[in-house]
Amino acid sequence: MTKKLILIIFATSFLISQSIIHNPINNIQEGGSLEIEASMVGVSPLDRLAFTIFFKTSNQRSYVYADMKYQNGVYKFIIPNSFINNNPIEYYIVSEIDGKGFYAYPEVDPEENPILVKPDKSNNFSSSSFLAEDSGLLKPNYQILSPEQNSNILFEDLLISLSYFKMEDIDPDYTKIYVNDIDYTQDATIKLSHFSIIPIEEWPAGEYDIRVQFRSVSGLDYEPILWSFSIISEKTIEKQDFIISQGGSIVGDYNTSYNDGNNLNVGELSGNYNLNLDWLQFKSNLLFSSLENEQEQTKNRLSFNFKTKYYDFKFGDSYPNFSEYSIKGARLRGNNIIFQNNFLYLNILTGSLLRATQGLPDEAIGLIVNSSSYINETNFSDITPGVIDITRNGYTFEQGIFGVNLEIAPTEKFKWGLELLKVKDRTMSVDINVDNSIVLLPEEMVRHLYSDIYMIDEMGEKFLCNYDDHDIVKNQAFDGDDNFSLFDPIDDLDDFSTKSDWVSYNQTTVDLGEYNEECSGGGIGNNKTLFQDQWIIYIKYDDLQTVIDDFKNNSKDSQYYQNSYYFGDYVYNILSDDWDGNKPNDNIVIATDFLHTIDNGKLKINYGLGFTMLNQNMWEPTLNRANLDSLGASSEQEKTDNKFYGTEIPEGIDNLEKYEDIFQTGISQVPIIPIDIEDGIKFEDFLTLPSAAIFFDVSHKYFGHRINWGFRQIGPEYNTLGNPYLQTNIREQYFSDRTYLLDNKLNVLFKWKRTEDGISLTEDNGETNKYDLNLGFYPGANMPIYNIGIGIYNRDNGIDPLTEEVPVLDVNQNGIVDSVQCTESNISDFPDIELTCNDLTSDDFYYEEILSTQLYQPERNRTSQYSLSVTSPFEYIFKHNISFNIFFSEKKDLIEGIVNKTIDKYIEQDNNDYYSSSSRNESYNINIRTTYTKRLESSFGLNYTYYSYGYEDHAYHPEYFQQQKIYMMDLRLFYDTLSWIGKIDPGINLSIGDGTSNNFNQITFKIGSIMKVVENLDFSINLNSKFKFIKNDNDNMDFSNDYSGFLQLRYRF
Repeated sequence: MTKKLILIIFATSFLISQSIIHNPINNIQEGGSLEIEASMVGVSPLDRLAFTIFFKTSNQRSYVYADMKYQNGVYKFIIPNSFINNNPIEYYIVSEIDGKGFYAYPEVDPEENPILVKPDKSNNFSSSSFLAEDSGLLKPNYQILSPEQNSNILFEDLLISLSYFKMEDIDPDYTKIYVNDIDYTQDATIKLSHFSIIPIEEWPAGEYDIRVQFRSVSGLDYEPILWSFSIISEKTIEKQDFIISQGGSIVGDYNTSYNDGNNLNVGELSGNYNLNLDWLQFKSNLLFSSLENEQEQTKNRLSFNFKTKYYDFKFGDSYPNFSEYSIKGARLRGNNIIFQNNFLYLNILTGSLLRATQGLPDEAIGLIVNSSSYINETNFSDITPGVIDITRNGYTFEQGIFGVNLEIAPTEKFKWGLELLKVKDRTMSVDINVDNSIVLLPEEMVRHLYSDIYMIDEMGEKFLCNYDDHDIVKNQAFDGDDNFSLFDPIDDLDDFSTKSDWVSYNQTTVDLGEYNEECSGGGIGNNKTLFQDQWIIYIKYDDLQTVIDDFKNNSKDSQYYQNSYYFGDYVYNILSDDWDGNKPNDNIVIATDFLHTIDNGKLKINYGLGFTMLNQNMWEPTLNRANLDSLGASSEQEKTDNKFYGTEIPEGIDNLEKYEDIFQTGISQVPIIPIDIEDGIKFEDFLTLPSAAIFFDVSHKYFGHRINWGFRQIGPEYNTLGNPYLQTNIREQYFSDRTYLLDNKLNVLFKWKRTEDGISLTEDNGETNKYDLNLGFYPGANMPIYNIGIGIYNRDNGIDPLTEEVPVLDVNQNGIVDSVQCTESNISDFPDIELTCNDLTSDDFYYEEILSTQLYQPERNRTSQYSLSVTSPFEYIFKHNISFNIFFSEKKDLIEGIVNKTIDKYIEQDNNDYYSSSSRNESYNINIRTTYTKRLESSFGLNYTYYSYGYEDHAYHPEYFQQQKIYMMDLRLFYDTLSWIGKIDPGINLSIGDGTSNNFNQITFKIGSIMKVVENLDFSINLNSKFKFIKNDNDNMDFSNDYSGFLQLRYRF
């Protein structure tokens, strides 16, 4: 059976010569933030890079993402402790080279194979509980709801409440609540996620201390939760200041760097102000960047947050999170309003996801010749002007958004959620005209200035081949004889009066491809390249009519007019829509889910579904009976039979314009018809809709095991502009089991996931099976911590790499594959055969066992991944903390052995395009941090990284092979001078790179300091100087000296 042709859309020769350099972080200090750095090798100084980091806690389903900032020669991002909250973190990095491609770290399936980071000094007995460093008690994960720490409150407003929904392993029978050491447990309403106490008898004014004690289902106690508050009287309120606390900071950053001949200077001003009243919390943040550019999405940020007991108002920039099926962490500029109590959660969004950009002056406006000018050969005064459409390019529409997330929980055992999201491009946000625009004159206006089409002989001389066929311009500068000088285009443009106002005019030689006929015009024989000298002329858009008139007059005064080839007379039509650039979209998402909590939270069942519609071009007509009839027609007669693929079109289809405010339909919408227009749609039909997503998830905690299993399917036509990174066209099944052994000192986690992609296809479905085993051993305080990870990933894209019988088009009947099917485009590649596809007979096809790699790229591989992390404190003369990390990943191409058996004869035909996807990635890192005194510490690290792609010694495409080795040594000192200089951290880094595309030696000197200028005012400085020796093509070493500096002034108040 003929398989579906698969297009491989990445340029292998480019992608394999670049890679991200990153030292993976496997652990962090408990309570600390996570600072991640990355850079890239194999890029040009002119390449524009953008780094994005995707990260999540281990118990979150979806990633959030953020841009990494360029600083001191690398790209950085800090995941704050407020996000980590002592949870394991998973992350991966994606880099984009503008216009060339994407790269990831890890290279192999990064979303399913992220870097795992665990808190360094914690015994991770569950996703929500950690052993405190010295006490041996579990560390709770909670949020104080009321009253807030150190707050003042009237007795009639007193509600004591604590949320602990992330602590899924507590035993409610052992929960104890004390107020001033008096047991109030019996007075509390204790739920699975929180408790509350509303005192019946009045408490006197004064200070109160709360102590809450929890115990896990495994019998381990948590550290007590402590906080205090005060009850005050009405008279006290009249006298006191309503501001409980306030503070903020103003930060100015300046980053300068010189790398590979490029100088980059970036300045930022950021600040925040927080105000805590008795009934209101206010937070504000701002960021202004020197990189702000009105032609790009905004880099600046501004947000205001007002939060009360039940309401949370966010204005400006925020990052809403409904779910991965609607909106997940996308930046919203507008309003984000939340109302929440014990039974209801309501989140409303309004604003925009993208701001409008108008495009750069040299690309914003384009000229498209709708029809060429024409002169009647029998009546030269009869001239039909051509038509030029003025279109727009390079713009971005403002993308408006409206969203509602509703959750109703009538009991603690059941919750229902509904998500509604509408994202629509605002077409009026882009202007028709852009000031100071520059336009390229289309070929039809300047073609009479081109040279004839020619070849070049062995002596470098120009000659014509078959003059009648190829003198298509019929330039009168060539008269058919052997005067080769007449091949030149018209060089003298002085006849054009507007020439001095043109922005630029350049002549270029264009390669027009191969000419495969016998050459009778002189010179040399077959299969030679055709050339033409052409003019490229840019003018100011405001001068367009003047230039048209100039070309018109110039043409009338010349010999071209007499030869009936008239190039000058055009009228132009300014398009108000249907531009050549981005098309406006309209997107609607509806999703719902149900959560059942059973057996005191030990069993949770969550299931739901989502449905989307996306109109990819709102400029096209609204869907109606006529265009729907045409879409489903295979003949002219069927275009008026009132049927869509044989099914009667219902009457109501002509009334869809009434609902444009909800969703604007059109012939470019996906799906074109969401339901069965003949029989309607039943609930079970949602399970197979291509524009639907469904999921079913079960988690239970029994017998010391936390088991999670489920299923989800996201159709190929499921589209949400609120989460553009959502992977669609997949079907997944998954299972995980986490348990604790050896008195909770050994944490064992097993995960399996099976992912099918290409589920819209009836065959060639891809499949990935992923197996992970993670072991964490935490023997006790001041003992080594061990983490071991093992992963096996099997991937098959469903294409059989073995030979098979397929129908092959052999138009020339020479035994060489021309195509696997006939289309008008590929049949036109054979000009000597005057046939259409309908004229072909079985004689033009043959069946043969051919290697499938001649037609498409099969993929069958196995990736093995291993990681080991050991962290241990020890004391020898001084106090030390040593960490050792190993990461090894190898992708084996399972097709190679099959292909090699039969590859030789296909190499002879030069028809094999198969290349191996084998790769290998290794990283070894050891780091020792030493504390000498309270003022002096050091950090010493060694790292080795190896990366390879393809095979050097291979039967085919060895040119794709790439490898890179990097050896690195890093030494840092941290010293507190106890003077105005502050804390300094000098360091040195030595790197040696050895690879097929990069061989270098590099030494970097670093120095940094945090100085206290005055009270609450700090000044930070970091300077790097990098000396780099790079081996060039002549095996000589090129020297470069790059530098970077980072200055920061921070004021706290």
